[in-house]
Amino acid sequence: MYLPHLNLLEATIPGRKFTMEFDAGTPGTYELYGSQMCGYTHPNLIGNLVVHTRSDFERWLESLK
Repeated sequence: MYLPHLNLLEATIPGRKFTMEFDAGTPGTYELYGSQMCGYTHPNLIGNLVVHTRSDFERWLESLK
């Protein structure tokens, strides 16, 4: 997993959970990429990391109850 805007790189294994702590500094949406060529599906390994303020996150978390 690679978040170039946040200078984060982490080896991950599909289906396994992991924890990562970081300070994005600014709320926003950051592009998420696969960091290593892993086969023909590699171009599909993209996504977004959405960073909220603490109050927005807590409001979102409360809405899930």
